[in-house]
Amino acid sequence: MVKEVHEKGNAYKLELPDRWKLHPVISAEHLEPAPAPNSDLFECPAPNHAQAIDDGDHSDQWAVKRLINRRVRRVGRYRKEVVTVLTQHVQ
Repeated sequence: MVKEVHEKGNAYKLELPDRWKLHPVISAEHLEPAPAPNSDLFECPAPNHAQAIDDGDHSDQWAVKRLINRRVRRVGRYRKEVVTVLTQHVQ
């Protein structure tokens, strides 16, 4: 949200969350209008394939006999938690 306009409309002071660690005064050259609420930001084409059909067979699924191990890792810049599970399946 714009708090105030500086110097003949060339810069804007924005209301930003404190955790962003950015200077709140930004040149108008670096800003662009927000997209419409229902617009596709990445301009992706609509999928033209048929919908998946659930026939109830589920032959591609496995029954788990037991959990052998569980590992939690933190990956990426923001240390997102990723869980990996080692299982034994029913034959």
